[in-house]
Amino acid sequence: MGRQAHIFIAMVTIPSFITTATNIETTVATLEAFTRNIRRQPYTKTTTQLQPNTTNTARLQPNTTSTTHLQPNITSTTHLQPNITSAPQMQPNTSTHVSCFSSWFLCDDGVTCIPEGSVCDGTIDCPSGSDETNCIQYEAECGRPAIPPYFGRIVGGREARRGSWPWMVSLRRKGFGHYCGGSLISDRWVLTAAHCFDVWRNLTVWQVVLGNHHRSSDDVTQQLFDLDDVIVHHYYRKVTNDFDIALVKLAGHALLGDYVKKVCLPGPSETLLEDQTCAVTGWGDTMGTGDDTVLRQALVPIIPRDICNRPEYYRGDVTTRMLCAGYDTGGIDSCRGDSGGPLVCSGGRGRWTLEGVVSWGEGCAQPRKPGVYSRVSEFAVWIEDNIAGVQ
Repeated sequence: MGRQAHIFIAMVTIPSFITTATNIETTVATLEAFTRNIRRQPYTKTTTQLQPNTTNTARLQPNTTSTTHLQPNITSTTHLQPNITSAPQMQPNTSTHVSCFSSWFLCDDGVTCIPEGSVCDGTIDCPSGSDETNCIQYEAECGRPAIPPYFGRIVGGREARRGSWPWMVSLRRKGFGHYCGGSLISDRWVLTAAHCFDVWRNLTVWQVVLGNHHRSSDDVTQQLFDLDDVIVHHYYRKVTNDFDIALVKLAGHALLGDYVKKVCLPGPSETLLEDQTCAVTGWGDTMGTGDDTVLRQALVPIIPRDICNRPEYYRGDVTTRMLCAGYDTGGIDSCRGDSGGPLVCSGGRGRWTLEGVVSWGEGCAQPRKPGVYSRVSEFAVWIEDNIAGVQ
């Protein structure tokens, strides 16, 4: 079920359904027969044979000849639950001030820390309101594209405006092309899905592309990087899709600008509103419903976890570290090749926060089978612990 390889944004549009969400209508066509057995798996061209999935957790089969392992082989079947929802640990210094996460904002009281994406978003979060002062001069460092995205009256399944999602990353396998998506969270780090590395563990086979609009051809705005490191979450198990998150360290520093920017990260306790509409982007499989050579986008509403765990949906497989987004009637969805890509939600004033990482799902755009994403807020402390202080 991993939505890996070919990420043509798997905003699949099925014309036979007429879906209405947040007063946005779109007509979609029935691809049910075509997508019934499809799982979101990495695009492997014709050189890799994917094994059939009979357990609703379609994955690429591990490469038994690989000799390079990024993570130790953990054989224990006991899943220890880490404390990943607690508030960030602030370390006091010798003054009355505290140290915030590297990507957070310190209020002028010297003791309150808030996510960077909460600064100048129209809502007062600091006790004194210092996060909403001097906003005319404040230059957002994350989540605010220089080129705003355009949605018009169409929900999903359309080409993205060039440069409007500047944190979008393409993880390419050298010699084979685009394989997974990702999100730039600093000038050195990319957040993606752990299952993207189920098969190919050797860093030398990978390349990261920033600032590109086309899946395969070069863009003048793009930046290319080799990989310096990959950190797969130590509790990740592909059989359950849980803890499906990984960090990629670039071999150099990205040059931030209009076409390459970092996305905002949520706080550890941040919650999403039910039915909040968010955007998913990528180069995943369109199932023939649109141009799959360019970056595509779609709007999808958040589905409450209790609904997503119903028998007709995912039968209790959605854990607290996951979230669902999509439509009950199907028709618009991420798909194979979108794995690791971002699900971002607008926090106000044109700023976007990374709330989900494309992880898994049954088929593509099927009724009551929405996309399942790794919930980024649940990994806020883990992310900070691994990237803090790395230059």
